[in-house]
Amino acid sequence: PAHVFADLWRYEVGKNEWTWMKGLHIPNHLGSYGVKGVPSPNNYPPASSFGVNSWVDLNGNFWMFGGSNQPYKVYSDLWKYEIATNEWTWMNGPGVPNTQGVYGVQGISSPSNYPAARTETAASWTDNNGDLWLFGGSVYGTANSSINDMWKYTICLLYTSPSPRDRTRYRMPSSA
Repeated sequence: PAHVFADLWRYEVGKNEWTWMKGLHIPNHLGSYGVKGVPSPNNYPPASSFGVNSWVDLNGNFWMFGGSNQPYKVYSDLWKYEIATNEWTWMNGPGVPNTQGVYGVQGISSPSNYPAARTETAASWTDNNGDLWLFGGSVYGTANSSINDMWKYTICLLYTSPSPRDRTRYRMPSSA
């Protein structure tokens, strides 16, 4: 059987070297979600072999959504990785694979909205405001198929603490 990992590596061009930064190096790990919106050194996204969508926000944090694991599980979770702290945060999604998503009302954000589980997103980008955009992809269901929905996830600063690390809260994605 194929083995899929959730390890995070950094490549330093100037040194021509790889560094293992994060991950348990356990085949087909289902993730350790922790509390939604709370970073922790114990949080890990599930192992994904293909189709993960990714962005870099205006603060240099790495974000990823969706992807597939072995045995065939497709995710609809949004994760953030903070380079400065070497910690993952589960930001949004149900925390279980193969979900159909919650679409809500088109153009209206809601904490209960999230895209359907998918791989191979057709397009993704970060706009000038730092919002994360996602279009289409291959969805999991009774008849695996492609869809053409568009989603926007707005990252907004809600409050700042006096600590060296800003405390932030994020709004949930909305269909656009």
